[in-house]
Amino acid sequence: MGNEIYLGDVFNSNSYQKSYNNLPFPDCDTEIKLNLGFPEVLEKHPKLSGVTEGVGFMRLEFLLLDLLDDTHPKEYTERHGREALENQLANRIESVVSTYSDPVWIRTDDFAVSHLRQMECGKRHENKEDNSMLGWRGISRSTEDPGLYDIQIESIKKLVDRGYENIGLFPPMTRLQSEFLEWKSYAKDAGLTDISFGLMVETPAVALTFEQFIEHIDFVVFGSNDLTQFTLAIDRNNEKLQSKFDEKEDAVLKLFERVISISNNNEIETCIGGQAASDEQLARKLIEFGIDALSVNPDFETVSEIRKSATEIETSRLNN
Repeated sequence: MGNEIYLGDVFNSNSYQKSYNNLPFPDCDTEIKLNLGFPEVLEKHPKLSGVTEGVGFMRLEFLLLDLLDDTHPKEYTERHGREALENQLANRIESVVSTYSDPVWIRTDDFAVSHLRQMECGKRHENKEDNSMLGWRGISRSTEDPGLYDIQIESIKKLVDRGYENIGLFPPMTRLQSEFLEWKSYAKDAGLTDISFGLMVETPAVALTFEQFIEHIDFVVFGSNDLTQFTLAIDRNNEKLQSKFDEKEDAVLKLFERVISISNNNEIETCIGGQAASDEQLARKLIEFGIDALSVNPDFETVSEIRKSATEIETSRLNN
């Protein structure tokens, strides 16, 4: 996630309107999952669930932004309380987990200070940061100021209490084992004992100390934008550096390969989300490393293209 989030006219985008008719969806060993910000995409196009193997990357800050109506979370709960927000969030998530028997992997919020300050009453609750990319975001906010994290936990607990067993939860921007264990313990102490827990690998620190996490996780989701940014020391939003920003640089590939190899040896599922999964050259490398899943944007054309590409890569590997 970058510094800004834009809702936009998502549900009228042409890409979501393309029919799956006449598009091939070949079987492949690599699972093809969905990136999902808005459950309404699946509600409008339910056949997407028939050509994918669950959700690899569901971002709760997108749903929260919609529900909060551009009001800072603390301000919103001061005015309206928590219960209604918890119920609304649970109901929106339920429309996804009820669609699949496959896992739905949900990421807790990754609001950056720069964005929170732009919300109504944001400056009242947030101190300005010089660099929000490297600032108080993700798992650090959840463990140190867990008000919004509590709401997300309670929403998911409602779904577990309704009988859903296909939910996985993971935090953004983990840097240290200690903060991950604190984050996970907080969720389990709150009653989330019957879900799977994952780790988002988007910092070199986590990739290089991955052995410390393996006994505590069930799956991995790569955040390639931040992993590339922090590995190459390149601001991904700086236009002058875009020609050098590449997930396929050797330094980044070595981190992918390291985590995938260790995961495969420990029966931990691996997945990459975001736009990177649609990069055929990168997908080829990741499949060669042994990645389990690619999580892609929720439109029929993209899913079809990625399934075809994965099939061709797998066939090429068998023939070589």
